[in-house]
Amino acid sequence: MPGVPHADGGEDHVEDIQQLLPSSYSPAERAKYKLNALAATERRFWEAQAHEVLGDLRIAIKRRAFGLKLKKGHKSGRGQKANTCMQTQLRALQADIVKYTEKYRAARKALRNLGMHESDKTFLQLKLTDLWGTHMADSWEDQSMLDVKLGEGKRHVSWIWLTERVSAAASADASWSKEADQVLWFRARARRDRSLEEVEILEAEIARCEKYFHFYAEAWRRQMQRLYKHLAEKCQMPLPEMETVSEEAIAKTLEANE
Repeated sequence: MPGVPHADGGEDHVEDIQQLLPSSYSPAERAKYKLNALAATERRFWEAQAHEVLGDLRIAIKRRAFGLKLKKGHKSGRGQKANTCMQTQLRALQADIVKYTEKYRAARKALRNLGMHESDKTFLQLKLTDLWGTHMADSWEDQSMLDVKLGEGKRHVSWIWLTERVSAAASADASWSKEADQVLWFRARARRDRSLEEVEILEAEIARCEKYFHFYAEAWRRQMQRLYKHLAEKCQMPLPEMETVSEEAIAKTLEANE
């Protein structure tokens, strides 16, 4: 592309010239240069891009999760060649996630510069912990919904799966995405039901354990009373109140008998 000549003989390439948008200025500067109307238009564009990027990001996360499941199940083949090929594909899928993450963060930064509040519920801050998806194999519909792994009881659904989906990319895969989300919901419900059942079992076990110890405490107390009564009769000693019988009293009785 032709460049713009400089006075000193050099030139700047057009593609390298920075184009300043209203989001590049402070609120005071936008008011000074009368850019508020243009800033509102730019904000609508950034909001649309943020929605679209979130849709692309959700699909990229699910595709990578699907690829990981294929690799772990050796569905892509065995051997060094198949493993290398799958690793290359997974790196490409991970690169897509990184690309969409950076694009979303750039869009959110522009929206923040245009006046979006930090606590906005639509476009939240994207963290690394948000970049996880449902790990599904190609036969996930045949798997048990109660197949809960260690640590899944504390898993929380990231906000990117709950936000409004308005992008064209999300609409294109709406059927597959909806079916995958249904599996995620059923698994979450199964984990909840199992957790509630475990709580009920633990409470019942604690109550049974308490009754067990109370029963044997009373049994040993009666046994101790019978033993003390036998020793007192043998030594011809007066019997105290049974409630006051203790190990010390039995020891004194034995010493007196000796």
